[in-house]
Amino acid sequence: MKKIFFTILAGAMPVAQTALAECTLNGEVIPCDQMPKWPFGIMAGVFLLAMASLVFWVMMLVDVAKNEKDNDLIIWLLVLFFFGVIGAIVYYFAKKLPRKKAKHNK
Repeated sequence: MKKIFFTILAGAMPVAQTALAECTLNGEVIPCDQMPKWPFGIMAGVFLLAMASLVFWVMMLVDVAKNEKDNDLIIWLLVLFFFGVIGAIVYYFAKKLPRKKAKHNK
């Protein structure tokens, strides 16, 4: 029973310390729960944008591997590798979108 009690107590200590903690904002000491939340929203937005960019880049990489032949394959792989998401955007508008429109018009 003592072991369970001390385990629960040890788990609750960081929560209690956080609730009682004080943070500094513009040189003033304030409770941490009064800190502004918007920086975390910006970080979450940047993280989501980075993940979306990574997914788009991988999709364009797969499209290059499936649809390009010989020299074009090597060139587009190098463009995607060295220019990352910018290269993926260029590939999308230069190759994939025209191919998609041509397929749609048939």
